[in-house]
Amino acid sequence: MEMMNAPLMPKTAANVLAFHPRAVPRKRNDAVLISCEARARKGLQPGLDAQLRKLYCNIHSTFAHLGIYGGLDAVTHVYVARRAEEPLAVLLLERNGSSVRVVNEGMRIEVGELQRFAAHAFGRWSQVHALSLNAVQIEDAATPGHPLQHFPCTADVVVTLPTSVDAYTESLGKNMRRNLRRYMSKLEARHPELRHVFFESADVSAQQVREILRLSRARISNKSLAFSIDEAETERIIALTQQSGMTGVLMAGDRIIAGGIGYRAGDAFFYRIVAHDPAYDDCSAGILMSYLMICECIARGCREFNFMRSPYEYKFALGAQTRYLQQVVVYRSRLHQFLVPRLVVANLLAQARRRLDLLLTGAVPAAEQGSGERMLLHAVHGWRALKRRFRLR
Repeated sequence: MEMMNAPLMPKTAANVLAFHPRAVPRKRNDAVLISCEARARKGLQPGLDAQLRKLYCNIHSTFAHLGIYGGLDAVTHVYVARRAEEPLAVLLLERNGSSVRVVNEGMRIEVGELQRFAAHAFGRWSQVHALSLNAVQIEDAATPGHPLQHFPCTADVVVTLPTSVDAYTESLGKNMRRNLRRYMSKLEARHPELRHVFFESADVSAQQVREILRLSRARISNKSLAFSIDEAETERIIALTQQSGMTGVLMAGDRIIAGGIGYRAGDAFFYRIVAHDPAYDDCSAGILMSYLMICECIARGCREFNFMRSPYEYKFALGAQTRYLQQVVVYRSRLHQFLVPRLVVANLLAQARRRLDLLLTGAVPAAEQGSGERMLLHAVHGWRALKRRFRLR
């Protein structure tokens, strides 16, 4: 046999592959293949959207959200890392001079993938000094082998969902379970015909979305607060809901007394709006609507319910926990960090502003606040109370 007559050679991995061709595909499958292609004139491949949804399960990393809220047109390159045809990372990039910005947001980035992306980007583009990612999940101690700035820029309030509604309900506190039963019984006593209905994507009507927003506006106005959703934002909410969303409504006859609006990406649901008629404050119709939305999401196979921002207490009572998202900037080297002082200073200022935003929205627990931050919050709350007092006079 030829193998027996071959001269003796050191038993290295390369020689083993040479004599055993069947080992080659296994090694090839284990390798990570990277592509970073410029955007084609005809646009981005539609199949990328499905990959983004499956990989990241975040509405901020979908073509629908980026197309409606801006960002999709800014994409100049698409970076994809794969192993055995399975994507490990899909990043939509905007290259602008000496910087590269990752356009999609909300995704979890593993340390190894950040290292791989940084090595490829800096190797490919010698003129690029910095790579930036906004609102991503990353370990605090992560370093991709390059200098970097990273700091919390926002926070989501997230419920990890079990596989059954019964398991979820049992996971809630005793008081919350009792209150939910009481809220529902009270509403059913007032409206024996009470029902809750859900509509998905194309079945969602613009009129229904506008009615839920009207209820939200009425409730916020009762608190003497400004309603931040204008007509342009209303149109965006309608468009995204009809592409990737779901609404839920509590109906008393033909009248909506409470409703919720959200978007789905993969097995995660993002709850954008909940509202109820102020006449049903005593029934906590908004909390009940949120509970019913969570139950419906479980029934539809979701594994995560994201309340997004605004850390209201009822969200935590419904099982949510805070998840911080990071702003990350990776520099080629310390020298290149000094070559872009404006970017470094801008990030430091952004870090301070966003820390203040998190403090003012209550996203930072008291135990994590510094003494100076607590003093600042006391001053801000005092000023707001003073303004409200004079406004009411």
